[in-house]
Amino acid sequence: HAPPPPPNQTLFVMAEDPILLKDLAQAVWVEGVLTAQTQESDLADAAYTLTLTHIEKYEY
Repeated sequence: HAPPPPPNQTLFVMAEDPILLKDLAQAVWVEGVLTAQTQESDLADAAYTLTLTHIEKYEY
């Protein structure tokens, strides 16, 4: 959504291989190693980086 949330509310997920999502609003569960490492992108800035070890679709 616009404007994007502040960096302290945003998580950047680093994956070894690209993850294909139907759209940016698709909900997923992620697991991995969390660090306080900032990332900047055209979509949003993030104060935290998660190195992905597992991802699955969130069913609701």
